[in-house]
Amino acid sequence: MRQLTFVAFEGISLTSKIIKFFTRSNISHVAFLAYEDLNILVEPWPEDPNSITSFFKQVWRSNKLENHTSGTKYTVWALNVDDHKWQKTREFYLELARSRCGYNWWGVIGFVIPLFKETPGKYFCSEGLVEGLKQGGLIPDTIKSWKYSPDEFIELIQVLGAVQVKTDIVRGNLESQQS
Repeated sequence: MRQLTFVAFEGISLTSKIIKFFTRSNISHVAFLAYEDLNILVEPWPEDPNSITSFFKQVWRSNKLENHTSGTKYTVWALNVDDHKWQKTREFYLELARSRCGYNWWGVIGFVIPLFKETPGKYFCSEGLVEGLKQGGLIPDTIKSWKYSPDEFIELIQVLGAVQVKTDIVRGNLESQQS
Protein backbone atom coordinates (compact mmCIF):
# COMPACT_ATOMS: atom_id res chain seq x y z
CA MET A 1 0.00 0.00 0.00
CA ARG A 2 1.08 3.54 -0.82
CA GLN A 3 -0.38 6.94 -0.02
CA LEU A 4 -1.70 9.53 -2.43
CA THR A 5 -1.48 12.82 -0.59
CA PHE A 6 -3.58 15.88 -1.38
CA VAL A 7 -3.63 19.42 0.01
CA ALA A 8 -6.79 21.51 0.34
CA PHE A 9 -6.38 25.28 0.67
CA GLU A 10 -8.77 27.81 2.18
CA GLY A 11 -7.18 30.62 0.21
CA ILE A 12 -7.26 34.27 1.17
CA SER A 13 -5.94 35.89 -2.03
CA LEU A 14 -8.10 37.66 -4.63
CA THR A 15 -7.75 34.66 -6.98
CA SER A 16 -8.95 32.35 -4.20
CA LYS A 17 -11.94 34.55 -3.45
CA ILE A 18 -12.93 34.57 -7.13
CA ILE A 19 -12.64 30.78 -7.34
CA LYS A 20 -14.65 30.33 -4.12
CA PHE A 21 -17.37 32.57 -5.56
CA PHE A 22 -17.66 30.61 -8.80
CA THR A 23 -17.37 27.13 -7.29
CA ARG A 24 -19.43 27.98 -4.19
CA SER A 25 -16.76 26.13 -2.27
CA ASN A 26 -15.15 26.86 1.11
CA ILE A 27 -11.95 25.37 -0.25
CA SER A 28 -10.40 27.50 -2.97
CA HIS A 29 -7.83 25.07 -4.27
CA VAL A 30 -6.63 21.47 -4.13
CA ALA A 31 -3.26 20.05 -5.13
CA PHE A 32 -1.37 16.77 -5.25
CA LEU A 33 1.58 16.54 -2.87
CA ALA A 34 4.11 14.82 -5.12
CA TYR A 35 7.18 14.99 -2.88
CA GLU A 36 6.30 15.33 0.80
CA ASP A 37 9.86 15.71 2.02
CA LEU A 38 10.31 18.77 -0.22
CA ASN A 39 6.73 20.12 -0.01
CA ILE A 40 6.47 19.92 -3.81
CA LEU A 41 2.93 20.13 -5.15
CA VAL A 42 1.51 19.42 -8.60
CA GLU A 43 -1.15 22.05 -9.25
CA PRO A 44 -2.36 24.76 -11.60
CA TRP A 45 -0.27 27.89 -11.03
CA PRO A 46 0.52 31.04 -12.98
CA GLU A 47 2.83 30.29 -15.88
CA ASP A 48 4.77 33.46 -15.03
CA PRO A 49 3.88 34.59 -11.49
CA ASN A 50 5.50 37.99 -12.12
CA SER A 51 3.29 38.80 -15.12
CA ILE A 52 0.28 41.07 -14.73
CA THR A 53 -1.75 38.61 -16.84
CA SER A 54 -0.75 35.61 -14.70
CA PHE A 55 -4.32 35.27 -13.40
CA PHE A 56 -5.45 34.12 -16.85
CA LYS A 57 -2.33 32.18 -17.87
CA GLN A 58 -2.33 29.27 -15.47
CA VAL A 59 -0.80 25.90 -16.20
CA TRP A 60 -0.28 22.69 -14.26
CA ARG A 61 3.24 22.57 -12.87
CA SER A 62 5.38 21.69 -9.87
CA ASN A 63 5.28 24.29 -7.15
CA LYS A 64 6.36 24.66 -3.54
CA LEU A 65 3.82 24.82 -0.71
CA GLU A 66 5.56 27.95 0.60
CA ASN A 67 4.66 29.83 -2.60
CA HIS A 68 1.02 30.03 -1.54
CA THR A 69 -0.14 33.20 0.18
CA SER A 70 1.32 33.45 3.66
CA GLY A 71 -1.41 32.90 6.23
CA THR A 72 -3.48 30.54 4.07
CA LYS A 73 -4.95 27.62 6.01
CA TYR A 74 -4.44 24.21 4.44
CA THR A 75 -5.31 20.61 5.24
CA VAL A 76 -3.41 17.53 4.11
CA TRP A 77 -5.33 14.37 3.21
CA ALA A 78 -3.86 10.88 2.70
CA LEU A 79 -5.50 8.10 0.68
CA ASN A 80 -4.11 4.56 0.91
CA VAL A 81 -4.14 2.70 -2.40
CA ASP A 82 -2.40 -0.33 -3.85
CA ASP A 83 0.96 0.14 -5.58
CA HIS A 84 -0.42 -0.11 -9.12
CA LYS A 85 -3.18 2.48 -8.57
CA TRP A 86 -0.70 4.77 -6.77
CA GLN A 87 1.69 4.61 -9.71
CA LYS A 88 -0.98 5.19 -12.41
CA THR A 89 -2.56 8.10 -10.52
CA ARG A 90 0.77 9.72 -9.68
CA GLU A 91 1.99 9.34 -13.28
CA PHE A 92 -1.09 11.22 -14.51
CA TYR A 93 -0.49 14.12 -12.11
CA LEU A 94 3.23 14.32 -12.92
CA GLU A 95 2.38 14.34 -16.64
CA LEU A 96 0.03 17.31 -16.09
CA ALA A 97 3.00 19.20 -14.62
CA ARG A 98 5.55 17.96 -17.16
CA SER A 99 3.35 18.97 -20.10
CA ARG A 100 2.26 22.23 -18.45
CA CYS A 101 -1.34 21.34 -19.15
CA GLY A 102 -3.63 24.37 -19.43
CA TYR A 103 -6.20 25.58 -16.92
CA ASN A 104 -9.95 25.27 -17.56
CA TRP A 105 -11.29 28.70 -16.59
CA TRP A 106 -14.50 28.01 -18.53
CA GLY A 107 -15.14 25.02 -16.29
CA VAL A 108 -14.81 27.16 -13.16
CA ILE A 109 -17.25 29.69 -14.62
CA GLY A 110 -19.54 26.74 -15.42
CA PHE A 111 -20.32 26.33 -11.71
CA VAL A 112 -22.31 29.58 -11.99
CA ILE A 113 -23.19 29.67 -15.70
CA PRO A 114 -23.93 26.04 -16.62
CA LEU A 115 -23.36 26.66 -20.33
CA PHE A 116 -19.65 26.13 -19.72
CA LYS A 117 -18.41 22.68 -18.83
CA GLU A 118 -15.27 20.88 -19.78
CA THR A 119 -12.53 22.15 -22.05
CA PRO A 120 -10.76 19.17 -23.64
CA GLY A 121 -7.13 18.93 -22.53
CA LYS A 122 -7.47 21.55 -19.79
CA TYR A 123 -8.33 21.09 -16.12
CA PHE A 124 -9.06 23.31 -13.13
CA CYS A 125 -7.56 21.99 -9.89
CA SER A 126 -10.23 19.60 -8.63
CA GLU A 127 -11.13 18.56 -12.17
CA GLY A 128 -7.55 17.45 -12.84
CA LEU A 129 -7.31 15.61 -9.53
CA VAL A 130 -10.56 13.73 -10.22
CA GLU A 131 -9.21 12.80 -13.67
CA GLY A 132 -6.14 11.35 -11.99
CA LEU A 133 -8.32 9.17 -9.76
CA LYS A 134 -10.05 7.92 -12.91
CA GLN A 135 -6.72 7.22 -14.63
CA GLY A 136 -5.56 5.28 -11.57
CA GLY A 137 -8.69 3.12 -11.56
CA LEU A 138 -9.91 4.48 -8.23
CA ILE A 139 -13.24 5.76 -9.56
CA PRO A 140 -15.33 4.91 -12.66
CA ASP A 141 -14.63 6.54 -16.01
CA THR A 142 -18.26 7.67 -16.13
CA ILE A 143 -17.69 10.30 -13.43
CA LYS A 144 -17.66 13.80 -14.91
CA SER A 145 -14.59 15.44 -13.40
CA TRP A 146 -15.61 18.98 -14.39
CA LYS A 147 -18.56 18.76 -11.98
CA TYR A 148 -16.31 18.56 -8.90
CA SER A 149 -15.52 21.70 -6.94
CA PRO A 150 -12.59 21.63 -4.50
CA ASP A 151 -15.00 20.87 -1.62
CA GLU A 152 -16.55 18.02 -3.60
CA PHE A 153 -13.13 16.59 -4.44
CA ILE A 154 -12.34 16.35 -0.72
CA GLU A 155 -15.72 14.69 -0.12
CA LEU A 156 -14.93 12.21 -2.90
CA ILE A 157 -11.56 11.18 -1.48
CA GLN A 158 -13.11 10.86 1.98
CA VAL A 159 -15.63 8.39 0.53
CA LEU A 160 -12.63 6.51 -0.91
CA GLY A 161 -11.11 6.36 2.58
CA ALA A 162 -8.85 9.43 2.74
CA VAL A 163 -8.05 10.72 6.20
CA GLN A 164 -6.95 14.14 7.34
CA VAL A 165 -3.34 14.01 8.48
CA LYS A 166 -2.45 17.67 9.04
CA THR A 167 -3.89 21.16 9.28
CA ASP A 168 -1.59 24.15 9.25
CA ILE A 169 -1.03 27.66 7.95
CA VAL A 170 1.23 28.46 4.98
CA ARG A 171 4.36 30.23 6.05
CA GLY A 172 6.63 31.79 3.47
CA ASN A 173 5.30 33.08 0.18
CA LEU A 174 8.47 33.17 -1.85
CA GLU A 175 7.13 33.34 -5.40
CA SER A 176 3.55 34.51 -5.73
CA GLN A 177 0.39 35.69 -4.02
CA GLN A 178 -1.97 32.92 -5.07
CA SER A 179 -3.79 30.08 -3.34
